[in-house]
Amino acid sequence: MKRLTLTIALAAAGLWQAAAQAEADQVLVFRNTGEVNLLYASEIDSITVSDTDTEGVAHGGPVCQVFHTADTAIVVPIAEIDSVAFGSRNEIELRGGVRDITRDSAWISHYDGSCIYYCADTPADSIPSVGQRLFYSEADGLFPFGLAAKVDD
Repeated sequence: MKRLTLTIALAAAGLWQAAAQAEADQVLVFRNTGEVNLLYASEIDSITVSDTDTEGVAHGGPVCQVFHTADTAIVVPIAEIDSVAFGSRNEIELRGGVRDITRDSAWISHYDGSCIYYCADTPADSIPSVGQRLFYSEADGLFPFGLAAKVDD
């Protein structure tokens, strides 16, 4: 019984470590079209450029980046690449100056799609100021799709 318990504990630790490695191994290609390609660095065989676009038309220079894995090739037009990130997409790191209003949700009475309405007794330091960038990380009844916005007025 002791050996079985130790084996289960070691297996669980191994699975946790594999999951943690898989998250750290992520490569995300963000496109200016809104699409995101998620790849794992350990599965990428090579990354090349191509003079042929996604419709098969040849150009005089590189127009696409090709991510090769064992069973597929993901072709991304270079003009569509906005940025590339390495690491887990399951972590959110806000840039400086971005205010996370998730913690202030108790003071928000509702959101109509363009305006956030606060309760009358909201402390002044909980109300965002003009020009401030806001982030709400939850997808709930208040903000069904979360929120990333800039305060107009």
